[in-house]
Parts: sequence; C-alpha cells; structure tokens
Amino acid sequence: MTKRVEALVNPQVLAWARRMAGMDEELAARKVGVKPERIRGWERGELRPTITQLRKLSDVYKRPLSLFFLETLPVDDPSPTDFRRFDPTATEPLSPELRFQIRDARTRREAALELFEDIEEEPPQFTLTARLSDDPETVAERLRQVLLADAQPPLGDPRVVFNFWRDAAERAGVLVFQAVDVALEEMRGFSITDHPLPAVVLNIKDAYQARSFSLFHELAHVLL
Repeated sequence: MTKRVEALVNPQVLAWARRMAGMDEELAARKVGVKPERIRGWERGELRPTITQLRKLSDVYKRPLSLFFLETLPVDDPSPTDFRRFDPTATEPLSPELRFQIRDARTRREAALELFEDIEEEPPQFTLTARLSDDPETVAERLRQVLLADAQPPLGDPRVVFNFWRDAAERAGVLVFQAVDVALEEMRGFSITDHPLPAVVLNIKDAYQARSFSLFHELAHVLL
C-alpha cells in the first residue's frame, strides 16, 4: 500500500491563494475534486493535503508549489489601473480567468524588465504624458505621431491595421498582450501603467477593429 504523503503547507496561504483566484470554497472543491469541507479543513489547518492534492491546488489556483510553503502571506495582487467592459456600469467581481490574466500580465512585464537587465540594455521609454484638462484631439495627434514615427499606417484589412498599431506601441515602449479564456462581456482591455514598460492587455476574442480601438483607449490611460 502506498504511503500517504502530506504536504506541510501554510493554511493561511492556501486560503489566500483561493481568494486571489476569485473562487469560493465550493468552486475550488469542484475543480480540485474534493468536498468543500476538505477545502475548509485545509485552510483551517485541521487537515493537510497530500502532495498530489497540492499539485492539483497549484494547477487550479495557477500558483507555484513553493508558494504554499511560505511562512507569511504574499502581498495581495493589485488590480489593473483600468479595464474596459462592454457594460461600464457592471459591478460583478472579477472572474478567476480574468484575475489570472491580470497576474500573468504583471509576471510577463517583470520578466521583460529582467531580460533587459540581463542583457544590460535600457528598455524603451514611453515618455508621452497628458493631463485630463488637455484637448483630446491634440493628445490623440501627439500619440499618433509618437507611434507612427516615419511609418505610414496601412489601410483595409483590420488584422493588418491592428498588428501595425500593436507593433508601433511596443516600439514606443508599451507592452501589448492578448488575454485568452476571458469572456468578452467581462473584459475588452485593461492597462498596467507602471513605468518603464507599461502594459496593455486586450481580449483576443474581440474583433480586430475593436482591439485597435481598445488599444488606443488603454494607451490614453497610460498617458494620464
């Protein structure tokens, strides 16, 4: 008979990881394949998950195994500076899928910064700024000039147009990612305005023309 190997995890970190994933105990239990009482027992420290169960938790919460052994709670994941929905009045909590995409965008941005540091190069600096009191048309023209440089934007195919502006934004110092597995009704785009290398994340399920619009919408938030 195989010996049951329990993981000596921090119960508080288990609870934190579930909350940060946007899951209640019932949803987490369904995804892990256990009863909600077991999730509660693990988070109270009354029970311990096996190594196999911990791997499943790691997969469901999308966290590294090592995180669950930390002695103190990690810092809460910050929300994006801005994110755009079909319905701007919607107040529903963020889904687990969107929460992961926000965290993934921050991780990818940090990885890009580390890469520039490793190769001993400075990342491109997006220095254009604006104020809420500025004339929108003037700001839009300034942004257009920064992105265009000496290039001419293509016409016609929305996919080609979107790829042109995405590449232009990245040359100007703004990372552009595309989110997967997030409902279009929940998110069309969001931005992370930290400098250097601010990031814009767009929903890959959106039409190319809509993605181009969302790109400029989020770039406006990066400017402010």
